[in-house]
Amino acid sequence: MNVLLVRLLPAQVAEASGSDGRAIYASERENPAADESSRVVDLERKVSFSYGINLTQGYISSRESAKFGEGTIAVLNPWGALASYKRNSEIVFRYSPLAVLSTLTGSVSTSYYQGSTFQDHWQFSRRWSWNLTGNAGYGDEGARLFAHFQTSPFVGPDALAVTSLEDKSLDVLSSTGIEWQRARTQTLSLNVSNSYHSIQQATDTRDVASAQLRLVQQIDPLTTLSAYGQVHHYSDSACTRYGFGAGVDRRVRNSIEVDAKAGPEYGGAECGQRLGLYYSGLIRWEPTAQTNVVFTARRDLEASYLGGSSWADLFSVVFLKQARERTTLGFRGSYLRGAPDSGNGGSYEGYALAPEVRWKIRTDAELVAGYYRFQRFAGPIGDIGPGITRNIVSISFQWHSSGENHSLEQAHD
Repeated sequence: MNVLLVRLLPAQVAEASGSDGRAIYASERENPAADESSRVVDLERKVSFSYGINLTQGYISSRESAKFGEGTIAVLNPWGALASYKRNSEIVFRYSPLAVLSTLTGSVSTSYYQGSTFQDHWQFSRRWSWNLTGNAGYGDEGARLFAHFQTSPFVGPDALAVTSLEDKSLDVLSSTGIEWQRARTQTLSLNVSNSYHSIQQATDTRDVASAQLRLVQQIDPLTTLSAYGQVHHYSDSACTRYGFGAGVDRRVRNSIEVDAKAGPEYGGAECGQRLGLYYSGLIRWEPTAQTNVVFTARRDLEASYLGGSSWADLFSVVFLKQARERTTLGFRGSYLRGAPDSGNGGSYEGYALAPEVRWKIRTDAELVAGYYRFQRFAGPIGDIGPGITRNIVSISFQWHSSGENHSLEQAHD
């Protein structure tokens, strides 16, 4: 996956502190009594433009209810990203359209999907920072399915919830937050977000608004504790849930990190289940310098992509191993489960398996060969249909530009 990375705080200005990624300014470290209300001076703005393209050729077999189809697919996925940043601010915009040519229906058909991402981060003083993030995607469900393989910015567990390949969907995720660093080892943050999902043919709309207040305290260089309070409102069912909890992030060894948090959730009668549970856990293991393994388990209370469900449980594992200098082996597996809003009836269940081999041709290009198996069990939720099985074998060529070759220096403010 090609990712545009822009350094917000240069190394000579800030140093990383703690597992939560907070930054301590050099001037603050040398003079703790410095005026905390003073603003960081912007000296220079840089603009960087990156772009790339992903080409995929593959074979797909699909069984949906009593229908079965097989055929070839061809995927074209160009993308472009524009970043503007100063020492204390960063703005990134990325656009990624995707076109799929398929013979799955017996004749040649074309489907499209387009996604965009916007990120804005501003450190407006030594103690305060603000961020704004927006993701949007629109197009055919058949194309969104294949976006799972690409560098489309709108990729996540929602790929497991793709229903009919002929539907069109609209997804919008937005969030904004402010963070206050009370001390070198303590931060307080407030984040507000909204998740919207709509399938046009099924007239299915899902809109979830949420807010979270979080306190993070670093105990020592290896341990961080946190506490949170949050609220979620589901507009389609008029359900509001309130919750609170605590978490711990602990680096057990240099090669193992454990991050977990959990707490109860309370809702009214319209929520179906009055008492619920929120949890989120991550284990990152690096047994060798060439091997990375990540296990995640979480309950997504903003599962707008899973129509008719009040929440979704997602369990996943990612394995990456650099077998040789240019060759990387990978495996992704995920399981998604949801429960109906009413608390009755069958629940949604689906899983995906995706082993792959990556071969780096040169620093800006690589080939990816992979197999993808998706299965959703019978047991509909809302407009989610019965069992579906899809198998895809593909090979992709991915190329991206070098950001340094497209940097533009702007005049000082």
